[in-house]
Amino acid sequence: MARECIVMVVLVSALAGAANAHALDLLVSSSNSDEVLRYDGLTGEFIDVFASGGGLDLPLGMVCHTDGHLYVGGYNSDRVHRYDGTTGDFIDVFASGNGLERTEDLTFGPDGHLYVASFANDRVIRYDGTSGAFVDTFVSGGRLDGPAGIVFGVDGDLYVSSFNSDEVLRFDGSTGDFKEVFASGGGLDGPEGAIFGPDGNLYVASYRTDQVLRYRGRTGAFMDVFASGGGLDAPVGMVFGLDGNFYVAGWNSDRVHRYDGASGEFIDVFASGGGLDVASYPLFCNTSGFSINPGINDAWYNRATAGQGFFIIVFPDAGLVFLAWFTYETELPPQDVVAHLGAAEHRWVTAQGPYDGDTAILQVFNTTGGVFDSAEPEAVTGESIGTITIVWSDCENGVLTYDIDPPGVRGEIPIKRIVPDNLALCEALNEP
Repeated sequence: MARECIVMVVLVSALAGAANAHALDLLVSSSNSDEVLRYDGLTGEFIDVFASGGGLDLPLGMVCHTDGHLYVGGYNSDRVHRYDGTTGDFIDVFASGNGLERTEDLTFGPDGHLYVASFANDRVIRYDGTSGAFVDTFVSGGRLDGPAGIVFGVDGDLYVSSFNSDEVLRFDGSTGDFKEVFASGGGLDGPEGAIFGPDGNLYVASYRTDQVLRYRGRTGAFMDVFASGGGLDAPVGMVFGLDGNFYVAGWNSDRVHRYDGASGEFIDVFASGGGLDVASYPLFCNTSGFSINPGINDAWYNRATAGQGFFIIVFPDAGLVFLAWFTYETELPPQDVVAHLGAAEHRWVTAQGPYDGDTAILQVFNTTGGVFDSAEPEAVTGESIGTITIVWSDCENGVLTYDIDPPGVRGEIPIKRIVPDNLALCEALNEP
């Protein structure tokens, strides 16, 4: 009898998970209401006003930092405000002054410092990443006219959207010296947010044409209009989700629009309502306070289904989780089916893929053929047939959600450790 198994591999992000688990949330700066709103990262449903107060006035760019805090730029307050990344409580004004005027986007650089676009005076200002103290004016003058989106590339250089000159400029990531006009043309009009995608290319929001344009990540050559339509009006910020899809905030549409991350085709309006008034920058953020780490490595199971379980390994350097699921067929086979090794209904599901915060997500493939301990015949892997998501609430508990079609099975499995061998390690690694 031919052996059949299901093999699962995780792509960059698919937010499908359990309702009772705390997965990555979608945070959106609501500029006219001076708030950061929180939406369910899996369903897009409004949760609450996550952060506000502390003098925040017209929030734009945001960063969920590795220190567990949320940093938000206030365009009218000329400040960077810091909030608790779990509760949303205001902590302090982290950075301000020294020429910061009309705060747009912000990012932490490879040197650990905070870089902030100062729109009104054509500067990018650098602040100490720990104390918020002024370091220097990193970029100023030249061709820069209305800096908006800022992002560091894999080459270490800083890329800045110049809103009024309709260009993306490239600056030396160490010195701040101007290098070149990296990207322009293709209809770019009023560039706002700029990010490098999982394909290595540069995506730029074209505010005045209601489009997101794509440019070659190495050369800056125009590729195509990647995303548009679906009611998108004046795009500002954008982000790729763990599901690989593309989320864009519409300034005038008061929505976060979702597009296919590979083709750019419109999928749906993912998030809206809850008082969202001028949507500017979306950001997936782990607000649970728990982060996946190698202390997760262990055997996991659900007590209600004894005889089934999971081996899970975290590879932090690769940013991957590997899972082996020992389970059974969806129905018992006929009694006359003969298994040459084990039982005919046995199944072994494997998975691997990226993780972020408390969430790991997998894309499912079905591999068929093959014979035990033999290279011949060669096994064949088909196209993706579904997704799996694991969300951990702490070092001892998680929820695994699966959606596999065919055979059209979906559900949710609470999982716990079988033994506490790595529990102490997990808790130690999860300390802030």
